[in-house]
Amino acid sequence: MIASSIPLKKEPEAGKHPRSKMHGSTNDYKLSQFLKRIRKRARRWILVEAISLIGLSIAAWFWSTVLLDWLIEPPPVVRLLATGILCLWVSTIVLNRLIRRLRAPLRDEQLALLVERTHPELQDSLSTAVELRLGETQSTLSTIDASLLDRTTSIAAASIKRITMGRLFRRTHLLRKAGLSGFSVGTMAAVLVLLPTVRETWVQRMLLLSDTPWPRQVTLSIAGFPNGVRRVARGADVEILVTAQSTGQLPKFVELQHRGKEGWTTHRMGTRGASEEKTQLFTYIIKKPKEDLAIEVRGGDGRLRDLRLEVVEPPSLATINLQITPPKYIGGEPRPLAATRLVEVPAGSTLSITAESSKPLSRATIRSIPIPSAPQNLTTGTEASDAQTMEKEFLVAQLTTKPPETLSQSISLDKQPRRLSGTLGPVLDDCILDIEFTDTTGITNQKPIRFQLLSRADLPPEIEVTPDGISSVITTSAAIPITGRIQDDHGLAEATVSLRRTTNIAADSTDTELQQTSISLATHSSTVLDLVKEVSPRIESASLPAKVDDELELIVSAKDRCGLAGGPQTSTTEPWRLRVVSPEVLLAMLEAREVILRRRFESLIADFQQKRDRVVTDFTAKEEGSETTTSQLAEATSRANGETSEIAASFRDISDELFNNRLLTAPLEERLLNQIATPLEKIVSGPIEQLRLAVYDSDQPTDANHLIQMADTCIYRMRSVLDKMIELETYNEVIESLRALIEQQQSIRGETSKQQKQRARDLLKGL
Repeated sequence: MIASSIPLKKEPEAGKHPRSKMHGSTNDYKLSQFLKRIRKRARRWILVEAISLIGLSIAAWFWSTVLLDWLIEPPPVVRLLATGILCLWVSTIVLNRLIRRLRAPLRDEQLALLVERTHPELQDSLSTAVELRLGETQSTLSTIDASLLDRTTSIAAASIKRITMGRLFRRTHLLRKAGLSGFSVGTMAAVLVLLPTVRETWVQRMLLLSDTPWPRQVTLSIAGFPNGVRRVARGADVEILVTAQSTGQLPKFVELQHRGKEGWTTHRMGTRGASEEKTQLFTYIIKKPKEDLAIEVRGGDGRLRDLRLEVVEPPSLATINLQITPPKYIGGEPRPLAATRLVEVPAGSTLSITAESSKPLSRATIRSIPIPSAPQNLTTGTEASDAQTMEKEFLVAQLTTKPPETLSQSISLDKQPRRLSGTLGPVLDDCILDIEFTDTTGITNQKPIRFQLLSRADLPPEIEVTPDGISSVITTSAAIPITGRIQDDHGLAEATVSLRRTTNIAADSTDTELQQTSISLATHSSTVLDLVKEVSPRIESASLPAKVDDELELIVSAKDRCGLAGGPQTSTTEPWRLRVVSPEVLLAMLEAREVILRRRFESLIADFQQKRDRVVTDFTAKEEGSETTTSQLAEATSRANGETSEIAASFRDISDELFNNRLLTAPLEERLLNQIATPLEKIVSGPIEQLRLAVYDSDQPTDANHLIQMADTCIYRMRSVLDKMIELETYNEVIESLRALIEQQQSIRGETSKQQKQRARDLLKGL
């Protein structure tokens, strides 16, 4: 904005206000010239300041563009934007700081006020003189004293000499701006003149917007980016290798930048190996990229731009079909098999594999990798072992096609094969099946397509049997029952129970005496043979025949229907050793066992009675002792429950052993089962069980007196059975006494007969 000068108005005509016209005109002229000088200096100040700002802005923009363009080498769009910003900024300075300020009117009144603001000693004389001189009219002349106005004007004119321009204008501030601007523009001009390479590159890039690279000391090269593009599989780690070469000092680090949807990300690359001949290899691994990335590399002053990492879907397993053909002895009909990570097939089976890829393929393989039986030591022997293992690997199936570039144009990409089939067998050892797909772009499946194939060997039969109702002592007429289970994974061919003699053959024995006897079990080619007690097979000791003092062995064997190279497999149990005794000896042993059980039962009743009496004593002495009473009674009840059940089972075992040795009579069965075992079982399931439930019922606690009464009932029932045991023991003692008397009588008779015969011989000799 250019200010227009407004001259001081002329003095009024004579006769209206008589005053010295010559004196007033001189002072007015001085004031007018003084204000003109201030107005011109203000305009020069505005012009110099605007030019300084423009020069400083251009220099700052130049240095910024040189530095930033050298560092990051932005694309042409960014450089064009930077140039536009400079033009906009300079235009803003010219418009706001120059044109508008120059066009702004600088009136005399404003200038007078500005002078008086910086020079208060004028005491408003200058502004008063200027304002009254400029505002003289017919109406104001009548009210203004001419002498006072002349005096004020004279004072203002006289004070002009004392006004300092440095106080009106900040000369130091303007000189500082001008000097800084001149220095900046001078350095810019010096660079453009003295460094022609920088000048030409800067002009080409910033003004002509070309992609001419800046000359640099460090040269970077990246591997695996033909034409600036590299394709990788989605989900796979990508290793970036950058080689830095320098004419001077190698960079200490190299930065890798990649941009995705979330913006730029910067990583520092690590070195690999030592530097050689001004060359250093840098590496960085991008972890499983999921999107296409724009890549830039920076090291020292070297730059790599316009690199692109394209992420593509790798081929994957779409479907896989497995079909197994078992060996003939199992039932060799082909049948489908579920594809899992762990596939188990019977040994000797044949496996057919059909794998289909999710993408068209250029190459595919199915390999069988054997599983090492044991880890190898890390020695040279390990390398030899690995080589042998690799030799055992073989291709189950392979697919190879021509690359798409060499195919006829009429053949579409969809006609590329996707399926691969192969057959493996017979499977005798464990192995790993590895499937590898390579698509038409050269991308290989990243996730390993592997499953472990286990050869399930044909196991020998499992025999879990035991002689039931028999001990290690038997009689010559014993029938030994066998109970348990015999099973095989693919079916039993036969099962045998054998009884053999282990003692030496007596001198008077004949060759016709058998040393082993066996019975065969009906297997019906089933996989499981259950031998239950009711219909269990029995082998007779008389079939040898067995004699007293013989040592026998009982053996159970089974054979399967395995049709592999090893043939059928046979399993045999450990022999059960049996000793043959007379019936009298066995009865005596069983009677001794009864005595032990009776004493154990007596001890149980005594302990139960003692706990019951202690409970009664505690309850009588302490009314609030219900918790102690319950715990003591619970302990006694639990022991009575368990031991009574065991004693009842022991008496049944005695009965079974007598039965299997053909010694069980009706009286013995009545005594052992109906008078002892069965009553004991009823006591356990009856009063003892009721007492146990009452003691452990925490929801409805029973009165202590009632618990004591229930305990008395249990003790009474147990004592009644004990009395039967004692009676039977007395009966056994009587029988034993009679047996001893009979043996003694037979011995006396034999001795008497011998003496009579001896006397008869003596009488015959005397004759």
